[in-house]
Amino acid sequence: MSRLPGLAVVAAFASVPLWMGNLYFLHVLIVMGIFIIAAMSLNLLLGFTGQLSLGHVAFFGIGAYASALVSLGFAVHLADDVAVGIAGKPVWLAMLAAIAVAGLAGYAIGRLAFKVRGAYFVIVSISFAEVVRLVATNWVELTQGPMAVNNIPVLRLGLPGLFELSFLRKPAYYYLVLVAAVVCYVLVLRLVRSPAGRAMIALRENESLAVSVGIDVTRYLVLATVVSAAMAGAAGALYAHYVRIVDPDIFLFIYTVTMVIMVITGGKGTFAGPVVGGLIFGIVPEVLRAMSIEPETQWIAFGLLMIAIVFLLPRGIVPAVRDWWESHAGARGAGAPSPPSSLSSPSPPSSGGEGRGEGVHPRVVPLKFVEPSLSPQVRGEGEERGNARRGSAGAAPSPAMLGVSGLQIRFGGLVAINHMTFEVREGEVLSLIGPNGAGKTTAFNAVTGFLRPAAGDIVFRGRSIVGLRPHAIAALGVVRTFQRTSLFGGRSVLDNVLTGLHLRARQRPLAVMLGLPSVAREERALEGAAWELLRVMGLDGRAHEPAAALPYGEQRLLGVAVALAAEPKLLLLDEPVSGMNPAEKARFTATLAKIRGRDVTLLLVEHDMRTVMGISDRVICLNHGRIIADGTPGEIQAHPEVIRAYLGERTARAAG
Repeated sequence: MSRLPGLAVVAAFASVPLWMGNLYFLHVLIVMGIFIIAAMSLNLLLGFTGQLSLGHVAFFGIGAYASALVSLGFAVHLADDVAVGIAGKPVWLAMLAAIAVAGLAGYAIGRLAFKVRGAYFVIVSISFAEVVRLVATNWVELTQGPMAVNNIPVLRLGLPGLFELSFLRKPAYYYLVLVAAVVCYVLVLRLVRSPAGRAMIALRENESLAVSVGIDVTRYLVLATVVSAAMAGAAGALYAHYVRIVDPDIFLFIYTVTMVIMVITGGKGTFAGPVVGGLIFGIVPEVLRAMSIEPETQWIAFGLLMIAIVFLLPRGIVPAVRDWWESHAGARGAGAPSPPSSLSSPSPPSSGGEGRGEGVHPRVVPLKFVEPSLSPQVRGEGEERGNARRGSAGAAPSPAMLGVSGLQIRFGGLVAINHMTFEVREGEVLSLIGPNGAGKTTAFNAVTGFLRPAAGDIVFRGRSIVGLRPHAIAALGVVRTFQRTSLFGGRSVLDNVLTGLHLRARQRPLAVMLGLPSVAREERALEGAAWELLRVMGLDGRAHEPAAALPYGEQRLLGVAVALAAEPKLLLLDEPVSGMNPAEKARFTATLAKIRGRDVTLLLVEHDMRTVMGISDRVICLNHGRIIADGTPGEIQAHPEVIRAYLGERTARAAG
């Protein structure tokens, strides 16, 4: 049923040439459709990854020039008597070449530009567009410079001499642009609703959390740039073969502004936003022109309209209309629907495994935990398993999973950690305690790659991980939570866990965009694993609520669920019960007991001593960046250095 509105809209646009005899109006719709495709390509960057590119018109122009030159045939003069070039190719082949060239340009600029972010990326993108414009203006031998490339062939599909379909007439070109826009819309829809798309949105929502569950920042921002650039190149090629002339003015900044306005007014980060924004930007100026309003007044009126939309509907038209519809339909009150960008199923899979699909990639299997019981019998069995792993009296201790030796962290002249050495054994629960500023979270940041040590080594299962980026460390099985609640707040609870499953999904963007059946089977299996984990954490009833709307204790539980979804071998929990009330702490402790029943080693930083002493096998106390005690909970409680660090030397003496 959800496809019916979209099909109805496409059918309505498809009927336009049947009743519209005004060729100028068709011309407006064709140009508007081409720029809607360009706006959809920009929305993939601006809306879904949060990267503002003010040089996006460069890819549009590259596609236009590439398709024009390849279809005409071109020669590049290397010297007075040396030239290389190609003969003219069929237009459809030229358009494919344009898409490829624009995509390659996107890859190159992405690899370079995503080493910087924010304002720096904006500057790089603008500079790139200006460089391309100057090349098009001054490389006269190739582009004809200001004289323009003209007499560009009409678009024809097929094989010359066998079968050709010409798009010389406006109605035919209108249908071509409509089909191209629908194809681009579907490609973006499929990509964004895939694991790769979730990774892109995760980088927009919370980059630190995204990399902590194994998402490679550069890889997915570059992927978004390549797909976005290729789509913009396709729009540029359609434009070139429609107007049949291309000059350096195609790189003017006003075209990027046009795309940005379409995306923002329609609603960035929504699928229909660029379409709605494009319709408004294309139709309103023509309405003003039909009213015989002076050109200067038209621009003033149009500008005031854009300001009003942005001021009154800051999230854009599509989100505002959707919120209005949901509020009036009562959708929010009854059934906790998915948020607009939710990638989740409307209800959990059945317990029988329905919908998970057979023949799914073997890495995608539902998580399994012990039953959520805290009876003495279960607690006793868990302790027996823990004793077996870490070695009871007379038995050899478990091997070291993580070894930290001589670790030193400096912030300028401040030594935050001074030659710290400790190890985490397989299967144990190890807690790091100490006063504020002792270096506990700093040690976490070093182990997980968020800080690079000034000296020392960190070895995980025999491999040094110093110098690895956080996503690579997560892929090895070292996953963390954060001191402050860290979630993908604008996403649903289920989408948060699906994002955490990133490392368990095969990354096949091409297969996703083609809609292969194996992609749907894998997605169902991922959803099944996500629902399983939500049940274990007691959050399945909240699955479709925004993560930011959860109570504090459940947000902390969700943070652990996201980390567990990455299938850690070593899970680092940074102050997991901080700020919780007693009931929430009890629930969280029960969750830790369930986690401990599996092959997950736990390293905690925590200030709540009742929690620490109740769940830890071993405790390490830090003070001023060095270890002052290492032992069992009982030993730590009686250790004089620990008492002195927490109470102060004078108070400790009085207490003694």
